[in-house]
Amino acid sequence: MHIVIASLSALLGAIAGWLGLALLVIAITGPGLDGGGAMSAIFFIGPIGGLVGLAAGLWLFRKIGIVRPKAGDPAARGPAEVSRPFAAVVSVVSLVLLWWVWAELL
Repeated sequence: MHIVIASLSALLGAIAGWLGLALLVIAITGPGLDGGGAMSAIFFIGPIGGLVGLAAGLWLFRKIGIVRPKAGDPAARGPAEVSRPFAAVVSVVSLVLLWWVWAELL
């Protein structure tokens, strides 16, 4: 379960980073006659945001998504678990995006 939620978190971060940086560049360059700014934003600058978003998604999973047992509690010596609220949010956002893409392709 750790791998699935970490992968979804990284993928959502990559999508958000790619789209966020590309839209920021498009907003800064403004509308052009030939669309060169938008094309370069999506295909050349967007992947940089995707890499940053991927790293941010994995970092958030490591910080928020993993719940470790408390050190002072002798009864809780098990392995680290995935945070249920974090897993629920990541799963719902992933399913909504998947449904939206599926609906657009039909």
